[in-house]
Amino acid sequence: MPVAGTDMNLKYSVSAAAGNTTAGSQASSLGDQVSTTALATSGLNVQWDDVSSAEALAGDTEYRCFFVCNDHATDSALNVTISVQVQATRSTFTVAADNIGVTAKGSGSAQALTIANENTAPSGGAGVGTFGSSASLGTIPAGSVAAFWLRRVTGASTAALNPDNATLRIGGDG
Repeated sequence: MPVAGTDMNLKYSVSAAAGNTTAGSQASSLGDQVSTTALATSGLNVQWDDVSSAEALAGDTEYRCFFVCNDHATDSALNVTISVQVQATRSTFTVAADNIGVTAKGSGSAQALTIANENTAPSGGAGVGTFGSSASLGTIPAGSVAAFWLRRVTGASTAALNPDNATLRIGGDG
């Protein structure tokens, strides 16, 4: 049976000893391991904190690491992509694949780069791909994950905004 949309899930990242062992949130999503917590599909502050007045006045670029999980029991998801479908009104969102690539969901090795804080661009190690409107994550076998980075750019002299999320879409060939 092919991989269905309900088998593909988005999860937060978290600093942990191994993947899929620790709960996560938008604030903890600075890379390292996949969390046990699915990304909420609606609500305030699902992906980001608020853009404060100071951040909006000065301009701000922030990063979050999330994972696409293939929760199908046996089948691989082929040619998986992640894309930004709907932009917020005051910030611009782009995505890039984490170049560590596909790993087993419970791996004890790093599953994504780690950044010190939300204003630090992911770099070093395996690096990340180019930020754009979509990113290719390749084939994700059953029980495996692939990390991606979401970048939010708020231009200088922009009004503060709450909420400020992007709508993401997982694509692929089942």
